[in-house]
Amino acid sequence: MKKINLCLLFAFPLFGLLSCEKDDERLSNYEFNIFDIVPDLSNNRFYIIENIPSKISIIDYETLTVVKSITSDATIGYCSIGNNGNNKELYVPRNNGWVFFYDAETLEKIDQIDIKRPSLCVVNNNGKLFISTDVWPGSIKVFDRATKTMITQTGDHEDTRLRMIPNTNTEIMEITTNVSPTDIDYFSFNSNGSLVLHKNDKYHGDYPLNAEFFNFSRIAKSI
Repeated sequence: MKKINLCLLFAFPLFGLLSCEKDDERLSNYEFNIFDIVPDLSNNRFYIIENIPSKISIIDYETLTVVKSITSDATIGYCSIGNNGNNKELYVPRNNGWVFFYDAETLEKIDQIDIKRPSLCVVNNNGKLFISTDVWPGSIKVFDRATKTMITQTGDHEDTRLRMIPNTNTEIMEITTNVSPTDIDYFSFNSNGSLVLHKNDKYHGDYPLNAEFFNFSRIAKSI
């Protein structure tokens, strides 16, 4: 593991509005094996996700301090933040068949859902959870957050990384993590979480792609 380089961290696409001129010593005593970063900019914080070993840390990016850290007994994947109507939650996919829900403020475990398959990624919208799993067909499983029941399943590949297209209700792109050449698919769901449309990438294999650098422009529907 390497000590965190804040210049590199703030250059991450999700933090395009932040800047850093040199390494900051305030986090110099911490070492992070970064798997992913989940921003919560409205609350001046972000989450560092580690999966070797599995650990979640809340970082206050104004004070550059570690607010809270927790460890996990399972390998965790790409997480997301959502609102359950009362407070913010952090949704954490795990490789043991469960998705855990944590209070985004305290990292206290609130609830969990049994999806019966190892999962790599979860995104959420309007009370629906879109979860990427290791099984095909039906690799993307859509669950209702409140009832914890499955609505539908779709997906073109297993173990994909999912991103919701900003300002949509609900359009999702998936990118493969274990297929060569890397593939992208598009999915559109209605407000109930049912599949409306699925499109394959017609340029599959024409360009090099990487699931670790997969995000959307803030001002347009472009990746």
